[in-house]
Amino acid sequence: MQSFEIAAIKQRHLWIALVTALVVILLPMIWAAPFARETLIGGDNDDIMRWMSVKDFLAGQGWFDMSQHRVEPPEGLSLHWSRYLDAALAGLYSLLALILPPEAAERWTLVIWPNLLLVALIGVVAKGTGRILGKAAVMFAIMAVLMWYPLRGITFANARVDHHDLQILLMTCVTMAMVWPERNLLSGILAGLAAAFSLAIGLEMLVFVAVAGIILFLRAAFDAEGARARLAGFCAALLGGSAIFFAGQTAPSEWLTPHCDALSMPFLAILLIAAVSCGVPLAFYDRIRAPALRIAITGGLTVAGLWLFSALISPCLAGPYGMLPPEVQDLITSKITEAMSGYDFAMIRPLTLMDIVLPIFAVTMLGSAFWLHDRKNWSAIERAAIGQMLVFCWMGLLGSMIQIRMNIIAAPALPFLSGFVFARMVLKLQATRHLREAVLLGVAVITIFYAQQLNGPVMKIANLVSQQDLSQKIESATKDKGCRDETTLAHLDALPPARILTQMNLGADLLLTTHHYPLSVPYQRGAWTFWNGSFPFRSQELMLRAIAQSKPEYVVLCKTSINDALHPFAQELRAGKLPSWLQPVSVGDDQLLVLRVALPTLPKPLS
Repeated sequence: MQSFEIAAIKQRHLWIALVTALVVILLPMIWAAPFARETLIGGDNDDIMRWMSVKDFLAGQGWFDMSQHRVEPPEGLSLHWSRYLDAALAGLYSLLALILPPEAAERWTLVIWPNLLLVALIGVVAKGTGRILGKAAVMFAIMAVLMWYPLRGITFANARVDHHDLQILLMTCVTMAMVWPERNLLSGILAGLAAAFSLAIGLEMLVFVAVAGIILFLRAAFDAEGARARLAGFCAALLGGSAIFFAGQTAPSEWLTPHCDALSMPFLAILLIAAVSCGVPLAFYDRIRAPALRIAITGGLTVAGLWLFSALISPCLAGPYGMLPPEVQDLITSKITEAMSGYDFAMIRPLTLMDIVLPIFAVTMLGSAFWLHDRKNWSAIERAAIGQMLVFCWMGLLGSMIQIRMNIIAAPALPFLSGFVFARMVLKLQATRHLREAVLLGVAVITIFYAQQLNGPVMKIANLVSQQDLSQKIESATKDKGCRDETTLAHLDALPPARILTQMNLGADLLLTTHHYPLSVPYQRGAWTFWNGSFPFRSQELMLRAIAQSKPEYVVLCKTSINDALHPFAQELRAGKLPSWLQPVSVGDDQLLVLRVALPTLPKPLS
């Protein structure tokens, strides 16, 4: 019997839990389908950009042509995303379009895709958790998937078609393959392929993959059972799979271009260094017996490899934003919420921070305490699996303090650890029947599964203490949906196709809902498109600079948007204080301020 199995939990209970989870996923999906396009329009810009990439692919855009040609034409905006994901979404849409009108096929694709991945995530979590910890832990792990806000509430929500949900699914496959108690070589290969595909569709999980490799290497270095074969499979599949996926989605003419925000030669060089550095001790495993010597050889080879390939790797040391002007980099880290530090995020969205971080904190603290206290009572497989999952949760917890979006590093491990924590607590309560254990279990249930339900009481207490409505100053102020609806933006189609400069939150929506050419899109490869979304609205001088650089025919502001009122020049424009070279144009909607650029001669672009 497994250490965390509860006798009262039978196989039929597990099937009931799985069916219930499926119903909980499917019913809201069916209800949300008619409103999926509206959800997309009012949602995340990355999802809109992804869907436009899919639509362009369906319309015949080439496999290797990953540009959005309607942004800053005629050059267009180069995208760093993967065509593999576009193809999957296009395939789902095409299947639905066989039986549905195009608009309905679009709506159903937008809701089926994230929920399909969510169902797959529950299947992987249930299989892996059940194999190591037993049926009781599976039931709690499923609850964690469904109730942790960053998963079902954000990443796998309806109309989320960017790559983060697929990456979490793939990294969950990696974690489960790392701890699977048999078929070591095959498990390592599957983990390596999943990691390689994750890197091909986005580099956000690069740190996760690196730590996974380090864990596997250290287990092999210290002669853990089956670790040598698992590491060999992982390294070979990660390097080989990454090379194949890279070649399959990158035009040959771009193979030598050192892109730092996508799988490219610098990162393939790093993977090659890692594979060779780990492979040499593996090749001479029987001769190099001391763990310290194995680690030292690998460390030395890694340093040598980094020196050898330094010219190739060094352009990417500044990170994915290194090519952007300093003021744009500062804008990203200070204004884009997902790029903020945990502290800065807490200043504007403290309740959301609690929804995200409190479950990670509770699971990590409890899991660490139980692991330190009880690990000698478990099997070696259980001990190693729980320890490895704790590493990833600690990474997500600490990483989210550096940048809030790093909480997703904990996502592949949190359900497994939740299952472990609650199974252990229930067993302890059954054995002792102490009030202390019951109280601890109740507090854990609330903090891990019901963090969002604490928002209301916490806000009421804060309002009483401060004697003011704080919700109007923090959480609600960040949820600006001004003019982000199809009915409002459709009024702009009365104008002939034109280059339009807007503030940041409207650029992607213009791309989706109108025939115009947006010049302000928050995308990291577009230095000017990012700059255009904020700086021109700070002063007349900066607006003239944007006009010289991007040559807009119209400037559009939303009168009901909080974001559009943040900067002084935008406030002047909304108040009717217009310079002579911006002339108002009526489009039949009072929410939109449409200004035609009427300069007799355009100023010269500034550097």
